[in-house]
Amino acid sequence: MHGLGKDKDAIVIYERALKLAPDRGLLHVALVRLYLDTDNWPRAKAHAESAYGMGITLDQTLIDRLANAD
Repeated sequence: MHGLGKDKDAIVIYERALKLAPDRGLLHVALVRLYLDTDNWPRAKAHAESAYGMGITLDQTLIDRLANAD
């Protein structure tokens, strides 16, 4: 769904998955990308912090996009 113009649908699905498996850090990474793509900077940053808290490092592209997000 992501990248097919269905980002909002994908967000709903990933958020549901995260409720079922809160220890899956890669779900946070996917949500960072989706929230950046939909210009929801606060949610992107929150999920990035959650991923970092689980020991997951974001790729440089996401780090750069977060740094430039306002």
